[in-house]
Amino acid sequence: MSLTPKRIILSLLSAAPGGVGTSAHIVRAAETLGVAPNAVRVALARLKGAGLVSAMDRGTYRLGDEARAVHAQVARWRSRGEQVGAWGGGYIAIHLGGLAKSDRTALRRRSRAMRLMGFAEAAPALAIRPENLTEPLSATRTRLLALGLEPDAIVYAASQLPRRVIAQAVAQWDPESLNAGYQRLTAALETTGKALDVMPLAEAARRAFLLGDEAIRAIVVDPLLPAPTVDVAARRRLTEAMRRFDVLGRTLWARVFQAATQPRRVA
Repeated sequence: MSLTPKRIILSLLSAAPGGVGTSAHIVRAAETLGVAPNAVRVALARLKGAGLVSAMDRGTYRLGDEARAVHAQVARWRSRGEQVGAWGGGYIAIHLGGLAKSDRTALRRRSRAMRLMGFAEAAPALAIRPENLTEPLSATRTRLLALGLEPDAIVYAASQLPRRVIAQAVAQWDPESLNAGYQRLTAALETTGKALDVMPLAEAARRAFLLGDEAIRAIVVDPLLPAPTVDVAARRRLTEAMRRFDVLGRTLWARVFQAATQPRRVA
């Protein structure tokens, strides 16, 4: 995914406490990432119009109603492993029959909700995920609705699904790619984390932002499949590596913002 002003703004606000940030910090971060201030201001205006960002006090922004549920889901990335329990072989299913097929906005929100909650379309009008979450089914449904699933969708526990249905879902989850991603990102986080100290501040901050954003996105959209479908230990190592990398990244960006507030020396 390209490093657009929109992506920078939403990523920064998602990482900020309470989803709140100042325009000064956003512009400074964008400049460090090679994006012009004017492009950021234009993107902020467009995001406000779309309901993804709202203005608070002068120069202060927060995630809008449209983005707040996604932010809450993203903010849980550190505890992803704790959201998984024992798997008894059953599935959570969503019956999609009767839902809108031509409403692009509804389709986009539905797809986003299912992706963030690890569902795969396994058959016409049917999406499933393993029933291995620690939260009750009612809480999963509430979370799906908050993320954009239509209220008319039927969410229920399913067992004894046909093998072809399960196989179709597994093919979409692609466990082999998930396992490869765990290993690749963990190695990248560890290698880059060791190299940040010797990089110029702006370059180190940019590398930390890009890699950290990629890793968090991977953790957030991970379907949390049970073993032996995926390497659960490798998934856990990725989250642990990202927790350590997050500390380094936040320290770097604190230095970037601190440097921006210091008066320039006159020769």
